[in-house]
Amino acid sequence: MKRKVSLALLFSGCLFFSAGSICRAAFARADFGTRAVSMGEAFTAVADDYSAMWWNPAGLYRLTFPQLAMTGYSPYGMPIPTTFWAGVLPLSHGALGFDAAVRDFQEAAGFPFAEKAFGVSYGASADVRLGGRKQTILYGGRLSYYRFHLAAAEMQSEIRGVDLDFGAQVPLTPQLTLGIAARSLASFHKGDKNQYDWEASAWFASNLTERLPRELSIGLSYAPDETTLVAFDLSKTDGMRQTYHLGLERIVADSLALRAGCNNGQFSFGLGYLLRNWQLDFSYAFHELQGTNQLTLSYVF
Repeated sequence: MKRKVSLALLFSGCLFFSAGSICRAAFARADFGTRAVSMGEAFTAVADDYSAMWWNPAGLYRLTFPQLAMTGYSPYGMPIPTTFWAGVLPLSHGALGFDAAVRDFQEAAGFPFAEKAFGVSYGASADVRLGGRKQTILYGGRLSYYRFHLAAAEMQSEIRGVDLDFGAQVPLTPQLTLGIAARSLASFHKGDKNQYDWEASAWFASNLTERLPRELSIGLSYAPDETTLVAFDLSKTDGMRQTYHLGLERIVADSLALRAGCNNGQFSFGLGYLLRNWQLDFSYAFHELQGTNQLTLSYVF
């Protein structure tokens, strides 16, 4: 049993700390969105599909039809089945998004060891006056709940958290878009020792001495034509070095798109295939541990 506990902790440690925040448990942002992963996570200014709720909820406003998606994969080739579901419902003045994620360590650890996450997002737009001209700004937010649970003979542990993200996109020209996303602006988590911590952004509570890590991403996307998309992101997480992300997408046929990216020196690639209202997306991301395959099936109503 001790060996199984150690194995589970090893797996969870690799994933848990990759999230950059205790409140996020093991669900790092890179877990969500096959298209984004294949483009090296350069998605802050690109976000325009169901995965916008995780990368930049402002992009949900771009969706004009309801959309459902399901993603499945095992991170780093480990026996840890992970599944995500997402749904987007466009409204008259914006778009509403829902998501759920489950990661089960049962097969790897041999005892109940699981993580769950649920979120609700909203994206809208506003017209403002900048320099005497009207500028459209897309904005959005995501409120999420996370639960990390371990039950074993030697160990009982649980962490629950609530998190708030915010994002914006600004179309500078028909071809060029600026994006910004701030994650963990406000977080609340409770551990098994009944220790409560409140974390708010420095802009609202600079007197706090202990904060959960926040992440800020700024990106640009450029579409020189209807078949080509280039993106660049720069991200910074509290207590960590800044990272860069490059992404490229090329539509080579009416129903086929090829993608490639670089996530701070680690390469990725993928493709998307459209068949009527169905779309199948695949990505492969290289990693020091082992590469990860990810597959998403989505449907647009």
